[in-house]
Amino acid sequence: MKHFTSYLLVALFTISFSFSASAFELRYNQLDAVRIEQQLDQAMHSQKKGKKLGWKKRLALKLAKKKLKKAAKKSADAPKTVKEGGNRSFVVTVLLSFFFGLLGIHRFYLGYPLIGIVQLFTLGGFGLWAFIDFILILFQVIKPKGGEYDD
Repeated sequence: MKHFTSYLLVALFTISFSFSASAFELRYNQLDAVRIEQQLDQAMHSQKKGKKLGWKKRLALKLAKKKLKKAAKKSADAPKTVKEGGNRSFVVTVLLSFFFGLLGIHRFYLGYPLIGIVQLFTLGGFGLWAFIDFILILFQVIKPKGGEYDD
């Protein structure tokens, strides 16, 4: 039983950190885009051997800056749907809540890792919290974080 519990804890923490890793990657990509944009601004205003950049190079830098902003906006918009936690199956949530409700696995699946950890350590609030969660999931009161169920 000890081995099962330790394996389960490792699996749960891995799942919760995978959600935070995608959020970190989004922030890192945004910071990288800002740094590149700042470098483009510096290049536009820099002087080369006492002369300003030619109009062709300045135009190319402006176009690159616009493309970078568009790419950063697309990358900022796309991961939000993943981060929000939509695209979760109602049937899978009900089954997880029924079979593993005492361990809080359904909360990890829905995108609530902190509540899942609390339920894991309290055995679903001594069974009462897990039972209430199961009923609330059946009536679709508890939904995925920031989204709706797929089916």
